[in-house]
Amino acid sequence: MAPSAGSPLSRRNSFSYTVDKQQGRLPLDHMPFLYVVKHAILAIQNTAGQRRHCASTYVKGHYPPIIYTLPMPVLYILTGLSFAGKSVLAQAIRAVRGIDVVDPDAVGRDRGLGLNGEFLSDAQWSVIHAAAERRTAEALEQGRDVVYDTTSFTKQQRDALRALAHDHGAASVVIYVAIPRDQAWRRWAMNNETRERALVHPDDFAMVADHFEPPGSAETPLVYEAEADMRDWIDRHIPHTAVPRQRMRLTDA
Repeated sequence: MAPSAGSPLSRRNSFSYTVDKQQGRLPLDHMPFLYVVKHAILAIQNTAGQRRHCASTYVKGHYPPIIYTLPMPVLYILTGLSFAGKSVLAQAIRAVRGIDVVDPDAVGRDRGLGLNGEFLSDAQWSVIHAAAERRTAEALEQGRDVVYDTTSFTKQQRDALRALAHDHGAASVVIYVAIPRDQAWRRWAMNNETRERALVHPDDFAMVADHFEPPGSAETPLVYEAEADMRDWIDRHIPHTAVPRQRMRLTDA
């Protein structure tokens, strides 16, 4: 799958998120050190019964980010090989948690593209991803969580989606659906016979597999191993959320 053209790949040199509180507005880069540490510890100490969203941001342009906890909408960014099971997991999250799913492949099919597994050009993928990102932005603006169901097979693509979330006052969490390439290929071949899901051109499969960049520890991904119990995984990693939730405000530092 081709990267989305026009997606934001660069960030402001310096900015801070501002959290609306009853007592006023507090820029993160002006928070006392112990306050930040306290909230980082709270994020690490999540439990199934008392779970908080862990949001990350670039502070003064540095990476990896400071971790803190806030009740804001979340963009869940799926990543993994074709036929890893990303769409199945996305639909399970929607069924269990009621979270919106935006699927660029479905957006393409709505436009009559990729219906028969034909190879799509970079220009066609750019149009598809632009439409999918508009849908995502609208949901985040309304304070709703979104699962973005795509391969996002390079860090650059995931960075663009993280920037999309930040620009619309949301947090972002990467979900890596891990599977060996040979197992994914067997699923691809079986689907060519059963046609249980839309066909994928072999060149598209190979392009993703050949250039796939698994998310490293700096991206702090949630990892779902193929064949694991989905309901158990969702219960442990995807919290119940109130809808809609308050977005964060972006202010230039």
